[in-house]
Amino acid sequence: MINVMVPMDGWGVWGVDQISLPPTPPPYWSYLRDDVLRATVYKEAMWGASIGIAISKIAAAGWEIESESKRKARNAQDLYLFADGRSVGWVSFLGKHLRAFLTNDNGAFVEIIRASKGVGSKIIGLRHLSSRRCQRTGDPRVPVLYRDFKGKPHELKDHQVMLFADMPDDDETFFGTGLCAASRAYSAIFKLASIEWFVREKVSGLHPLAIHIVNGVLSNQLDGAVKSAKDQTISKGIASYMGAVIIGIPQGESPGLVTIPLAELPDGFNRKEEFDLSILTYANAIGLDVQDLQPLSGQGLGTGTQSLVLADKGKGKGLASWKQQWIHQNNEKVLPSATTFTFVEKDYEDMRKRATVSKARAEVAKLRIDAAITTPAQELQVLVDDNELPREFLAIDLTEGENLSDIEKPVSEENTTAQAELPTPEQVELEATQTKAREEALLVTPILRDEYERAKKLFEKYAGK
Repeated sequence: MINVMVPMDGWGVWGVDQISLPPTPPPYWSYLRDDVLRATVYKEAMWGASIGIAISKIAAAGWEIESESKRKARNAQDLYLFADGRSVGWVSFLGKHLRAFLTNDNGAFVEIIRASKGVGSKIIGLRHLSSRRCQRTGDPRVPVLYRDFKGKPHELKDHQVMLFADMPDDDETFFGTGLCAASRAYSAIFKLASIEWFVREKVSGLHPLAIHIVNGVLSNQLDGAVKSAKDQTISKGIASYMGAVIIGIPQGESPGLVTIPLAELPDGFNRKEEFDLSILTYANAIGLDVQDLQPLSGQGLGTGTQSLVLADKGKGKGLASWKQQWIHQNNEKVLPSATTFTFVEKDYEDMRKRATVSKARAEVAKLRIDAAITTPAQELQVLVDDNELPREFLAIDLTEGENLSDIEKPVSEENTTAQAELPTPEQVELEATQTKAREEALLVTPILRDEYERAKKLFEKYAGK
């Protein structure tokens, strides 16, 4: 109840050192669980680096605004370039947004700032909202309840906020809460963090790793010997670390030694294998190519081909899902009609493949035209419908309906009307023939002919007015 009434961000920022990763995260779903998940980037260095790589890849990717209006395109570009304000900008805004998306089951939230509270009010900015302060309500009209720094609640209506979640739960009572990358990789994060912590303690000697019990020697004698040796090494500039605790037991027997280990790795433990398994889990959870985190090495022929295959497979993973969520919500809630946001990835291998497909389509079109199966105008219509050529190439759309992809918007009515006013030469000739036939049909009787002539003169007289 206190967390809901007075949200605290301390666990994820200033108080992160007070959080020790538990073997399993808190129960699903709670704010406390997200507090632990957010802290993982501080507790396990490789996981934090993996999140940073994922954010950098998306932030470095290009994007485009397509619109039939130059003014709308420029306004939309400024909206994203100066997200979170001119002092923050797109890259920093996206870094915060993706970090929340990858390390919070509650997901990420973006406020759509409008000039007023009305649905059709002008959009003047976008702002990242802390997931810790956003509560999902399940109400489609008011999907989010945001609490400010003073704990005051603010209702965010559907046209004022965008909600993002990775792998959302199908239970309606969770209101779209997901299972983020940090949740899916938590076991690997905890295991690798524990391994690295053990190695760090063993190397640095911060804590005793074993107890040695020596009989026949007094403890004060051992302490004096250890202190004397330590003083000599310090005087020589050598650092001495705590590696064990030695306890002396006076006995009349000859000296003996019993060792009690306090921290030992299990038999057959292979640190390299465990590290590789964790890296693979990180890559799968985030949606990265495993080579982004750890380059392939020590393998024979075929590594180059394997790299290409892994890169192709990596294009359809977790972050691709976020891209589609971002494109769909922004195109529907933020951008005006006939204006779309798309990500642009300059992959020359993909460009080569698209060029090959385009060449094949053009050759097929030429074969159909040469065989008198279709006309050039019909083939142009086919290529436009297949998104091979821009729709602006058509003077008039001959096919009924419209083919739209998930990132396209319908052509505006004004544009459709303008296209309809530009008929093709074949249509002009057909219309002239039909008009002449109608005129000849009207000249059957003198009465109709006289009526037609009068109507024609009146039309010519007032046509210019």
